[in-house]
Amino acid sequence: MTALNVLIYPDDHLKVVCEPVTEVNDAIRKNC
Repeated sequence: MTALNVLIYPDDHLKVVCEPVTEVNDAIRKNC
């Protein structure tokens, strides 16, 4: 997953992507 994927996901999926706590997702959460 990359920050670009977050931009593509709908708002509902955005929350799901931001939920998990991992080193990769931590960077994504900052973009949310």
